Amino acid sequence: MYRWLNKERGERVCTGISDEACAYVPQNYFLIIVTNMFTKLGDVLSAPKTVLTWIMGAIGAPIFLTSLLVPIRESGSMLPQVFLSTFLRNLKIRKWGWVFGSLLQALALFAVVLAVIILKDARASIWIVITVAVFALGRALCSLLSKDLIGKTIPKTRRGKLNGYSSSVSGLLVLISGIILLFHPFEKSSLDVLLHLVIIAASLWIVASIFFARVYEPFTETKDAQQREISFLKLLVNDTVLQKFILARGLLISSALLSPFVVLLAQQNIGSDIYLLGLFILAGGIASIVSGPFWGHLADRSSKQVMIIAATIVAVLSLVLFILLYLNMPVVGQVWLYPTMLFILGIAHDGIRLGRKTYIIDIAEGNKRTEYVATSNTVIGILLLVVGGFTAWLATISLMFAVGILMLMVAGGIWVGLQLEEVE
Repeated sequence: MYRWLNKERGERVCTGISDEACAYVPQNYFLIIVTNMFTKLGDVLSAPKTVLTWIMGAIGAPIFLTSLLVPIRESGSMLPQVFLSTFLRNLKIRKWGWVFGSLLQALALFAVVLAVIILKDARASIWIVITVAVFALGRALCSLLSKDLIGKTIPKTRRGKLNGYSSSVSGLLVLISGIILLFHPFEKSSLDVLLHLVIIAASLWIVASIFFARVYEPFTETKDAQQREISFLKLLVNDTVLQKFILARGLLISSALLSPFVVLLAQQNIGSDIYLLGLFILAGGIASIVSGPFWGHLADRSSKQVMIIAATIVAVLSLVLFILLYLNMPVVGQVWLYPTMLFILGIAHDGIRLGRKTYIIDIAEGNKRTEYVATSNTVIGILLLVVGGFTAWLATISLMFAVGILMLMVAGGIWVGLQLEEVE
């Protein structure tokens, strides 16, 4: 199955990994796909940009706090990485750090449910924001270690396809979830349904940790790690490759920040019925199924081009949305508009995410890869807090202006992305 999926004939490709790891590539390949399948579905069923935003709306949370969910989740998963990597770099076996991070995310989601059940009103929104920050810490561990472990266990020219297949399989499960939400005649209130989704998501992270614990990981060389402290500023000042990547990625965070505004616009113009959330989840699932293998194949050829093509789609989409809002077109009140936009945005965001993941895995090896990931994620985390806080404030004044700012950012990201070097 591994050979068929990767069109591999003859001797197994093991570029960029050890001979020891080469023997376990197929086993690890599918264990990582299954793990990603559960975490991706868990992400969708508890996503700040859809499900948690819906919960915040149901309990009457302020728009400002709702708009902070995505920046806090995304930035909180990146900011601690430069500090975590100092400790993780000295570990010979690192998969257990991922398992711990996965369990921490599960506990945080259970805490979201408890906050809503106990407080039952807008006061719960503050606790939800806090639990999302805790969730982000677990995500920081998993994000940092997953790239390192893929780099150690999966050969080059196979990593993009791995992410692509993971996206497609998980997208199928997301699709099924969306159909259930869309057509099932729920007897309970919308809020009860949403809380059940979060409970299922928390359980999926527990299952994912069980599968990931079975990944065969070769020992990491640590004899020189204790003498090598990550020089955050030194990397930023002296490494031009990393500088360009961080700048491009920093501008392209707009693709992640745009989704909550599409959801908020839908709630303002259409309403908060659970079927609309089902349409959003359905759109996201179809987007993953359609785009995953395509972006994965293309990323193994040129991860840089994947980022640029996907970012161009986001730029065009945000421009169309801005014009519709500026002219106050009647179509703004149509139900089909928002799931369609989220579908297109889902395809594009998957491309940006998969492209930059593959790019940073391939441009460095060993502990340098960990340093690259930690440094870039820390800078992006700071940018997410600043930009996310600003657009959250701007959204309280005008969602149209917030969309306009994000549109200009993604245009800048395309220009910087064109300056990136191709990865061999």
